[in-house]
Amino acid sequence: MERRERLAFHHRPAQHTRTAGRGDAKDWQADSIVALERQAAGAVPHRAAVRCHPRNLAAGNSRRTACSRYPHRAHQSIGQAGDDLSILHGQIPVYYNRRGSARRHQGFYQDITSNPLYSFGYGLSYTTFEYGTPRATATTIGKDGTVTVGVEVTNTGQYDGTETVHWYVSDPYCSITRPLKELKYFEKQLIKAGETRKFHFHIDPLRDLGYVDGSGKRFVESGEYVISVGKEQIKIEVK
Repeated sequence: MERRERLAFHHRPAQHTRTAGRGDAKDWQADSIVALERQAAGAVPHRAAVRCHPRNLAAGNSRRTACSRYPHRAHQSIGQAGDDLSILHGQIPVYYNRRGSARRHQGFYQDITSNPLYSFGYGLSYTTFEYGTPRATATTIGKDGTVTVGVEVTNTGQYDGTETVHWYVSDPYCSITRPLKELKYFEKQLIKAGETRKFHFHIDPLRDLGYVDGSGKRFVESGEYVISVGKEQIKIEVK
């Protein structure tokens, strides 16, 4: 009897902790266990991707609600993946900040999905969060200017929870190839049940929108940049 069959036979929730020094696949664990924790070899646990099997979720709850049948504390932190976790070994390497291809219809797997099992920043909590529409103090700035983008996050669940908001930057049109998106800032706040908190990203164009050229010098080009937070986006133009 395989591990997944033994777990299903005994109807017991199980957590899996894996110590590894490189990327690996977690296909059977994703379907058989309540929680998955990953740590670097010989180090304190610092990367965690937590997931519940659908049958362990209360009816009507979002998949972002982790193990809602087993809330050990009224307030819970969120465990988030520190890198992209692949579905199969043949999918390695897979990472969120990869560079785009000039041939956008090529470079995809034919027999499996090209998306990771758990993407960078994926995590679960004992509560749920809803992101509002991001708003900026200005949509057009100069290279020596600044702009602040804010977003409201509401705790829509029953428990207090800590949410980490990730701010990503994308430069769709650049003179050199850049990653599809880059994490530039993150902020963690405790949000009580039913409460709404505001998160801010203070943008300096050279620091947050710029990149390094072939000579090692940092530069920022004029054009349109995309700021992403949660599933929402806002565009900022630099002149």
